Amino acid sequence: MQQARIEAARPPEVDDEESTVDQDQLDEEARQHQAMRDGKEAFIAERRALVAKIVDDGNYGDIDADGDGREGEFIGAEYESEEEFDNDLTEEELYGPEGGDYGA
Repeated sequence: MQQARIEAARPPEVDDEESTVDQDQLDEEARQHQAMRDGKEAFIAERRALVAKIVDDGNYGDIDADGDGREGEFIGAEYESEEEFDNDLTEEELYGPEGGDYGA
């Protein structure tokens, strides 16, 4: 009885001599795959254009789709000052003896 249970639980043996692959089906799948790959570049370009439109219309990010900075965002190095700030400068040295009183 135990032997019958073991035989029933064993999966059937695969016949390596018999092919279940249809050559016409393989050719059709290969054509579909190639068609999908051919449209890949157009699909990516379309998606990038869509994202660029959303970013530009919604004013998201620091730069637009053309790579230009948005107004009021990051100021480029050509506009940066070469002035160095003295963090140890006191209010009196900056505004004078009476210039630093702000109503306190």
